[in-house]
Amino acid sequence: GYELPVSLLAFVQLGEQLYMNGSLGAGLDAFASSVSRYDQFTGQTAIKRHTAYPSLNANIGWEFRTYDSGTIYLGATYHRPFQDVYDNSILYRNNGRDYVYNTPLSGSYLTADLRFYFNGQADTPKRR
Repeated sequence: GYELPVSLLAFVQLGEQLYMNGSLGAGLDAFASSVSRYDQFTGQTAIKRHTAYPSLNANIGWEFRTYDSGTIYLGATYHRPFQDVYDNSILYRNNGRDYVYNTPLSGSYLTADLRFYFNGQADTPKRR
């Protein structure tokens, strides 16, 4: 799948090198195809309902900005499509009987984010 997010991000300085940020926005999720996989005893089919879905994106995090090394980031992200994205069917075969479980897949997720950003080159004026 593909995700095209548009979010508003705000930073709050908590200390000399500590920052907190939060973002909220919308996005468009796109899925290329349905998915299917079967073998002798199990099977799974996920049929997409539409090609594109609107979604909600939210994020909160904290940054520790060092002067020389870079920035350490710890945060969390929540993503929620406004409707279910797949109709899922799971098959299990046992002793000649087929058991089928059907359920929609929402496409929601929650992540724990740990990042490190390297410092770029210092902006120093050049003499001519």
